[in-house]
Amino acid sequence: SICAMQILVNCALVLAVFLAGAFLAATIEQHIAPTWSGSEQLRRIIICGVALLLSMPFLIAAYRKLKALSMIFTEMWIQETWFGRHTYNVRRVIFESMSIATILTIMAFILSINQHILPEGKFLGALLLVALISAKLLWQPCILLQSWLQIKLFSVLEENDHST
Repeated sequence: SICAMQILVNCALVLAVFLAGAFLAATIEQHIAPTWSGSEQLRRIIICGVALLLSMPFLIAAYRKLKALSMIFTEMWIQETWFGRHTYNVRRVIFESMSIATILTIMAFILSINQHILPEGKFLGALLLVALISAKLLWQPCILLQSWLQIKLFSVLEENDHST
């Protein structure tokens, strides 16, 4: 389905951002780090923080699409006769849990691939907390940015399709 494809594209973009961060970290370590007196931990915090910030619109978009898919699946799977007047609440708990668990799994996978750019545990925890707060504060602008990017992508694809 288109929704699943959009989730995969957004996850691929997030992965690309983190891989670019890993490449940047390796380049800094090889060329700049010997002459720079700053700590490696600070470099990791900055690179990981910037990667999280840059990937936020795509993570939010993936989360929203996952939530929509989860809603559809719970509508199909959970029969109203099973829970009666509590059906909506049961469905909501399930689709919220499914989308959150899936996005956490995706992030765990992406972070595990890029573990060499992650800061130490306490710094990573603080960075993830800041990222969650930033996501809450930047939710609407991230949605608008990602929607704009998606529209631009489809218009470029259409132009290329018409020119061939």
